[in-house]
Amino acid sequence: MLLLLALPLGASADPGDHVAVGTATVTPGVDMGTEFRSNVYRLHTNEVAASAFLFRPRIAVENRNSDFVFLMSGSLSMRHYYFSQKSDNPAYEKSNLNRYNDTDATASLHLLPTNLIGVKVTEDFQNDNLNTESVWSDKAYISHLISDTSVDLSIHPGAALFVDVGGHLEANQYRGNPGATFAGNQIRLNNRLAYGPQIYGKWTFFPRTALIIDGGMEWFNWSENILNSLNASNRLAPEDNEIGDRLAVPDGREWRASASLIGRINNRLVINVSAGYGQIDYDEQSVLDRAAQLAGAEGIDEVDPSEGWGQDLKGLDGLLGTVQFTVAPLPQHNLTLGYSKDFEDSWFTNYLSYHYAFARYNALIASRWSVSLEGGYRFEDYVGEVERADHFVRTTGNLSYNANEWMNISFSGGWKRRASWAGHPSGALPTIEYDDFPVSLVFEMTY
Repeated sequence: MLLLLALPLGASADPGDHVAVGTATVTPGVDMGTEFRSNVYRLHTNEVAASAFLFRPRIAVENRNSDFVFLMSGSLSMRHYYFSQKSDNPAYEKSNLNRYNDTDATASLHLLPTNLIGVKVTEDFQNDNLNTESVWSDKAYISHLISDTSVDLSIHPGAALFVDVGGHLEANQYRGNPGATFAGNQIRLNNRLAYGPQIYGKWTFFPRTALIIDGGMEWFNWSENILNSLNASNRLAPEDNEIGDRLAVPDGREWRASASLIGRINNRLVINVSAGYGQIDYDEQSVLDRAAQLAGAEGIDEVDPSEGWGQDLKGLDGLLGTVQFTVAPLPQHNLTLGYSKDFEDSWFTNYLSYHYAFARYNALIASRWSVSLEGGYRFEDYVGEVERADHFVRTTGNLSYNANEWMNISFSGGWKRRASWAGHPSGALPTIEYDDFPVSLVFEMTY
């Protein structure tokens, strides 16, 4: 609906100029290529290598005038795998990792953008299919569908200041067979509904410096507060943290607030620093009530918050922060060093608190060649009924050639590793550990 309202009648196009539809610009494109991965199931042992054909159509729309600003972008990613080795596992033959509906789309409509008070409507939609180690399942991935809708009043007291105040409604659906070792159709794991107020403000001062405030509160509810663990204990939690046949997922309330300072010190240095705090309070009664409902029908044992699912996110886990420096040692060369601390609610335990450090280098070589290198380390601490800690390391390298105005050729390679921290009080979880070496060649065509 937003797209129909934002596109006037009449269209024209010239090669390399995208598609002009009245005052709007439409940019269609398509990416095609191939990808090789050394460990497609992310297995700890007996890794399986495979290649996939990639196809991703995409579109972007932009329309700006004094009455409204409309921006939209979206893509649909499809992967079709073909295995380079034979096996007696029937799942290999039918490629249970094939997927054709990875979706990423966002649309925003800003009414009366030049007035003192305007209205912003934003929709973010994603459908991510996350690989699992469910080799024998019909679908070896978890599908996570997200729809996040925001409506805000946008207040512009002056050219240097704006504040957006409103609220959002986010719906999540999880489907899949996490840790399953049986063949069967995808099952609905859970649904999560979150809603609440939010505020975002930006004040630009000095020539190239901005102060940003960002905060909000949300209440979230799960459709199922007690899940069948699907015999996945050995894939979710270490031996010292046995979760049994049932997994408690409590409702809760989250709030967070942060302030950021972004400034260009000179032509070669940009600094981004932020600090904040947040908490998640979990509703133990939501699990107890669901357990009481299931007691008669399924004979479920009595649940106890001491099992871990009663833990709130507070203290040091609630700290939020970012430190990022970008320096340009040469023209068209950028080196970025960064660190961030954050947290999020989790679908299989209470919450995840993590630290992330990275380095990134981007450079334009001559006029058509570009290169990017990035390496990152993330320490993940899972807290709740499932407790464990993971190390996650990722490195990527990309070489791109801009053949002409409408085609870019990109070659990428990297390494991903997840390892369990043996120093965690619950012990290590070797079954989640894996190494994967992805390599891809993609032709990106934009009209």
